[in-house]
Formats: sequence, structure tokens, C-alpha cells
Amino acid sequence: MPCALHGLEALTRVGGTLPETTSGPRGLFELVGLRERSAIGGRYRDHGKEGSRWA
Repeated sequence: MPCALHGLEALTRVGGTLPETTSGPRGLFELVGLRERSAIGGRYRDHGKEGSRWA
């Protein structure tokens, strides 16, 4: 959380606009793209298992 907050602070100092997020853990997860990462990861979940063509 501290890293994300410092990143947002730096963004505003260079003239960027803050993204709209909620506060607390949910806001942090939205900010760093956890939902999108989870959706992508779900597509490849079985690829590391034994017997998979990707293993």
C-alpha cells in the first residue's frame, strides 16, 4: 500500500490524474489490476500440471 500511495503522489506531481478507486484493500487491488490479473491467470491455471501439454 505505501508503494502504491507514493506512486500516486508522484503521478500527481508530474501532472497526471488520479484514477478513481475506492479506499481500503479493495481500492488497492483495483489500482494494481488484481481483477484483470486473476482473469488472465485463470485461463492458464492448468498449464503447469503434470500431463498438460504445456508442462
